[in-house]
Amino acid sequence: MAREPPDQERLQHRRAPRYDPPFGGREMIAPPVSAGDHFVFYGLLKQGMPGGPKGVDLERHGEFLGPCRFKGAMFDMGSYPGVLRKEGICHGMLYRLDHPRIARKLDAFEGVRTDAPVKALYRREKVSILDDFGRPCTKAWAYVYNRPVAGRPMVRSGFWSAGRKSAARTA
Repeated sequence: MAREPPDQERLQHRRAPRYDPPFGGREMIAPPVSAGDHFVFYGLLKQGMPGGPKGVDLERHGEFLGPCRFKGAMFDMGSYPGVLRKEGICHGMLYRLDHPRIARKLDAFEGVRTDAPVKALYRREKVSILDDFGRPCTKAWAYVYNRPVAGRPMVRSGFWSAGRKSAARTA
């Protein structure tokens, strides 16, 4: 006899309890990362980029799934990019994390501060990944820039690569 898939109510009991975040209703920082969670990397954590965190083997602890798009405005911060939750489309690499213990190392590399979120360089938040038609199709953790961008050039293409020259307009 074929086994029936579990119903949604039973699945809810397996998931972590709902988290009500304090910062404008956005999920960030405090929710734990679970095996199988998706991340979107758009800067130094992208596959093949130089300058990523030392001692974190992303290939060993998960899988790069391919290019993706998400809503946001990307800025050139010099040697790395920053994305704000604004109108626009950004390009990144979708990644599935198999070993959640490295999430702390990723957070530390990105300057996430659970002790003082307002002082953090980035916040870890859930964003919607967009399909080919611009519709949300899944959620992924993203590192959202947490500092002012005034005077920094916007990356209008939404695609950042190391050593790029700013084809920019200033924010």
